[in-house]
Amino acid sequence: MKPNQATSPEPTGKLGPRRPVPIPTDALWISAKQVRARYGGRSHMWLVRKIRNDPNFPRPTYFGRLQFFRPAKLDEYDRDCIDKQTSKQVA
Repeated sequence: MKPNQATSPEPTGKLGPRRPVPIPTDALWISAKQVRARYGGRSHMWLVRKIRNDPNFPRPTYFGRLQFFRPAKLDEYDRDCIDKQTSKQVA
């Protein structure tokens, strides 16, 4: 064995990003990561700015340092955005 060669075994399992966990239809809470995946794989900074700059975006509930959102509130926010968009197109 060469002196600079690592002695640890080959890594097992797949490395890299993991697939998003599907959100159950009856979920009461979803994580910030699931919210970002819901809106097209957005970044963490997008979510931070959305919470800070959009007063209508649902506020997270914190369990320790983790952010969780209510899917019903996000659905309501989406409907409001769609309604505003369609009212602008009609006018």
